Parts: sequence; C-alpha cells; structure tokens
Amino acid sequence: WVNELWPNGRRINIGAYGGTPEASKSPNAIGLAADLNFDDAVDITDFAIFSGAWMKSEPLLAADLNRDNHVGLDDLAAMAKEWMK
Repeated sequence: WVNELWPNGRRINIGAYGGTPEASKSPNAIGLAADLNFDDAVDITDFAIFSGAWMKSEPLLAADLNRDNHVGLDDLAAMAKEWMK
C-alpha cells in the first residue's frame, strides 16, 4: 500500500492498479497526507522528501499534497499544518 498515493487507508487497493501510484484513492482519511515516509509523523525526513520534489510539475508525486500536479506553496502550507503532529 505504500506505493499508493494518500489517502489509502493503509490498505492496498485490490483493483487492476493496486499497489501503484495510479491506484484509485479510498475515502478513508487515516493518516497524514504529508507523512511521505509512512512513519506516522511529519518531520524533517518528510520535508527532505518534499524538497526533492519542490517546483516539479508532473502527475502522481507524493509531495503534491493538493493533487494539482505541481509541488509548490500550497503543498508547503499543507505540510506545515501537519508538522510535528
């Protein structure tokens, strides 16, 4: 399930694209969208992953928290809301 984009409810999608970033997203909002390394915390490790995608414009980036196919200030604001929860 870790290859699927959030929210995935920590369960693998068993459809044709299950286990891939292309899998459909389940409605379950368990977890934090900005927890990019799936350790149940949004911290400096997640920010390092996020910064590697900064200003990229492409689909299916985990750091694209608002799913507009671009990693920018809106995504940084979303990360800041979840910081150190």
